[in-house]
Amino acid sequence: MTERQSNGSVKCFYNIKENEFIGEPFISYTFDKDEPTKCWLRVEVSLPKFRHGTNFYELNDDEMKWTLDMIKVFLCKKLKVSLNRLPGVDSWTIKKMHVCKNFNVGSNMQRYLSNASKKVLQKRKNTTYKASGKDKIQSVVWKAKSTAEKVYDKQAEIKENEKNHDDFITLIPKSKGCLRYESELSRSDLRILHSKNTTSQILSSAVIKPLLNKNLKRLNLNFNIQSTELKRVLNLIESDSTISTRSKSSLIAFVTKIHTLGESQTKQSYSQAGFYKIKSSYDDFRLKNATIITQNLEQLSVNKFDFAKFN
Repeated sequence: MTERQSNGSVKCFYNIKENEFIGEPFISYTFDKDEPTKCWLRVEVSLPKFRHGTNFYELNDDEMKWTLDMIKVFLCKKLKVSLNRLPGVDSWTIKKMHVCKNFNVGSNMQRYLSNASKKVLQKRKNTTYKASGKDKIQSVVWKAKSTAEKVYDKQAEIKENEKNHDDFITLIPKSKGCLRYESELSRSDLRILHSKNTTSQILSSAVIKPLLNKNLKRLNLNFNIQSTELKRVLNLIESDSTISTRSKSSLIAFVTKIHTLGESQTKQSYSQAGFYKIKSSYDDFRLKNATIITQNLEQLSVNKFDFAKFN
């Protein structure tokens, strides 16, 4: 128990975290020392980890509802109070929320992560993390002042954090080729969601899917120029006798920029008309030299949360 002076009164804090199982919620109980009936219960929990002992598996809407009910039962048992002492789920306020989705990208893992490493988001710092002593990218994080979003190789994360996952041995082969996207909502995002939805609705796929798809579309991790071999493309441009020297220089500059900086940042160095003119020229060149393009990456999007787990 700790005490702290706050707004003219003394607040008492009592934290409960006994690590009885993987995914156990962290509980913080706070009350006013002079008026003990004024109390607050704060619970930090990974819903998939509470349900399955790992955050690898997803929860569909039915699983989400069951898990929230079980959390209430768990809290009553831990606090030694009856169920009617705790308010219903829709009386709960979400103060912090991470939304996540797994994607089976197979052998394209490094291509997606390479694209992510070059993606610049406004007012966010882009940081790329590689495997120790290797060039292989493991994760890319876009960090803002109080929130962050990231994509990462889930299998690599599971291997590094064995103690955070039940049934670790089973998860390793299942998670091969799993690219995970994760986004932390801002306080203003949560305020807006709470003004329009109940707590249960905020945690439903009807609300979360559009949030995820909006962010994934913004990231645009499937842009095709990253699926080419830059040196080979530049050599093909240079050796094409049908292209004027001036046009070659323009194409080479464009291809180099979009490959190293990404499409959104490349646009900033051209007028709108100039960008689409040079992009059209490059598209024509690609059609004429179709063999330089490897398999296109699929646009990442969320159709459903699959309790059938990740395949």
